[in-house]
Amino acid sequence: VGNFNNDTDKLEKLKKFANTHNCIVILKGAHTAIAIPNETIYINSTGNAGMATGGSGDVLTGIITGLLAQQYSPKNAAILG
Repeated sequence: VGNFNNDTDKLEKLKKFANTHNCIVILKGAHTAIAIPNETIYINSTGNAGMATGGSGDVLTGIITGLLAQQYSPKNAAILG
């Protein structure tokens, strides 16, 4: 997504990237942001700072891939992951 000055700037760039590239973008962190092209940004506020540790992105990818394998839509898999 690039550099940003504050949370609002970060979310605007996240949404712009998702819309420009027509893809779902997940910005992992203590509060994960999920941008769906031409929709709202979803925020998962249940995380914590421990989610920013090495390997947690690999686990998240595995969860989302597992949901996709079970025929969840990409949108729902990203949000539920």
